[in-house]
Amino acid sequence: MAAARRLSEGSIEAMLLQAEPVERPVLQLITIRPISTGNGPPRYRMLMSDGVNTLSSFMLATQLNPLVDDQSLTANAICQINRFIVNTLKDGRRVVVLMEMEVLQPGHAVPAKIGNPVPYTEGKAPSPAGPLAAALWPCLSTWLNRGRFPAAAAPVFSVDALG
Repeated sequence: MAAARRLSEGSIEAMLLQAEPVERPVLQLITIRPISTGNGPPRYRMLMSDGVNTLSSFMLATQLNPLVDDQSLTANAICQINRFIVNTLKDGRRVVVLMEMEVLQPGHAVPAKIGNPVPYTEGKAPSPAGPLAAALWPCLSTWLNRGRFPAAAAPVFSVDALG
């Protein structure tokens, strides 16, 4: 078996937020399934992992369908994403459309899911780990949300008002 490939940890969030360029992230395909499109070529929705997070909002561009047809793209495959676009749906959800992709390791060569990724939830801070942090988090969260920071009590002026 080939040496295990390292996934681009944190790249799913970076791809969605588009705050900084993400160049050729390496992701693992967890599942792939066809979606009904009516007419036209088949479309595929994928659950992908970066080793930290999973996201089910990946779509395969139809020009990449041959990767599915020839069984190159199967569960556990390691893929390098060479080009992608992020579309925002009417309801605000984001979809990552994979435009160019290379299968670095086929699924049959990768025995299992890499790491312990958790589903990505947009806009949520990671939960604190450990029993003590979990017990203290509600109190800390309440305190933070009450705006008990000195800066929060300071008046806010527009730049024009300062002139």
